[in-house]
Amino acid sequence: MAFIIIMATRVGFLTGYLVILAIIGLAYDAYSGRVPRVFLPISIVVLCLSTVTYYYFYVRQFVDIADISRELRVKNERQVKTARNLIAKEKIDFIQRIGQDFTKYTKVYHYYTPGINDSYNVNIYIDRENCSIINKKNTRIISMHDTKIKYFDKKLNTNKYLCKLTAKSRPINKLLHTGNEEDISEEYSLDGSIRVSRRNIFIGDKKVAEYLTGSVSYYPILPWPIIFCGNGGGLLSQQPKYFCDLTFRGILKKDLDTRPRFVKNTKKFNVIAAILDLEPRETDFFPNFELSEKAKVAINYLGLTKSHGPQ
Repeated sequence: MAFIIIMATRVGFLTGYLVILAIIGLAYDAYSGRVPRVFLPISIVVLCLSTVTYYYFYVRQFVDIADISRELRVKNERQVKTARNLIAKEKIDFIQRIGQDFTKYTKVYHYYTPGINDSYNVNIYIDRENCSIINKKNTRIISMHDTKIKYFDKKLNTNKYLCKLTAKSRPINKLLHTGNEEDISEEYSLDGSIRVSRRNIFIGDKKVAEYLTGSVSYYPILPWPIIFCGNGGGLLSQQPKYFCDLTFRGILKKDLDTRPRFVKNTKKFNVIAAILDLEPRETDFFPNFELSEKAKVAINYLGLTKSHGPQ
């Protein structure tokens, strides 16, 4: 009765163990003579076969994970090299989208973010002294604030702080950016435990490459059977109206390592950073800050100030 109640409430995290305990209980009852002795070897065989089968798939999953990770990594290496070769031939800027943070990388002193109605905003790091003389009444300016990021002023031989300026701006160069993530697991004929996704890489409106990522729901070292039941959701659904299923994974998940071998390992991988060969910045310090020529052009275009920060 308890088993039926737990399944009916769809709390499946312990239901699998109830089945195991039921089999063990049956073996104990057979051993103590409460039920026919024939159930004792049957229970033992069922438990042994189940354990052997589980650990076969447990070991096998590492081979499958390594194979698909290697396949995706090799493809990504070719795609990133292709994108780098194209970028070397063109003047480009790049877009930071939601979920990305280019302030965590070195050599990034300006970038674009999407604005309203297909417009763009330029984000530029400038020394605080020059921020203070910018005409704050300029209608292009969206925000301007001090940061905790420091840089070393070679002329004065001292550390100074930067401010961040965000303003409406039409991109001067073509923009490097990524598209939305697409699930392409079906293209790899994998079981439901491995999910493969693709992000297209664009320069302007032209797709130049793609980057593949993956995640896997894997078997834990100790079996954790989960039985769950539910409602399939209507007549048009391929799933039966009422169904029950058994799985040993779905709780533990991790991302596949699809990073190209020539790209530095970081805590949070970024496709654009990999293409531009940016290195993560461990502290809030720009040791060799110098306003890039592109940022200078952007500031001149905005007509904000004639001063461009430390040279």
